[in-house]
Amino acid sequence: MKISKKLSRILPSPLRSQTFYILINCIFLVSSYSVAYSASQQGDPVNYPQKIEKIFNGLSKNTLHLVDEFYQTQAHFEDPVGKHDGVIDIKAYYAHQYENVESIRFNFSNHTCQSSDCFSVWTMHLKIPSLNSGKEIVVHGTSVFKFDESGKAIYHRDYFDMGEFVYERIPVLKNIISFIKSKLKPKAE
Repeated sequence: MKISKKLSRILPSPLRSQTFYILINCIFLVSSYSVAYSASQQGDPVNYPQKIEKIFNGLSKNTLHLVDEFYQTQAHFEDPVGKHDGVIDIKAYYAHQYENVESIRFNFSNHTCQSSDCFSVWTMHLKIPSLNSGKEIVVHGTSVFKFDESGKAIYHRDYFDMGEFVYERIPVLKNIISFIKSKLKPKAE
């Protein structure tokens, strides 16, 4: 409002709207230039959700090279099974985990990224001959990622229920877990 009052004192009416239009365009061009300049200094922006989905759905015992492409050399990876430091340890963990996998795929329902930090929600569909009589297992989970300036993951943590994944599929443990769950539920009145 103050700018338009000052403009009305300085410029005649037909020039006011034109001057305002030019001023807005100059501001837009300057801001566009600074965004483009900053992007050119950092390289192309990384599409983290696409990168995350590529490793989750592309990784297998035959594609372990994807670990080197996704993780920074000193990365930290953690899930309910354990903690792994460095890309060599992470790759060895994946090699062991994927050794008997018949098929695996992830459906992502959400990615939330701010700067180089991402949170992903997924459902894993997995078949392993020795688990659940070879039938597909469905596990729901989330992952947290932090990426470095080169776009590689420096931190990755998976959260999922080991009961849903393994424990409740072993007959003896399934009965024990079912008993414990029944004791934790409130009694109907």
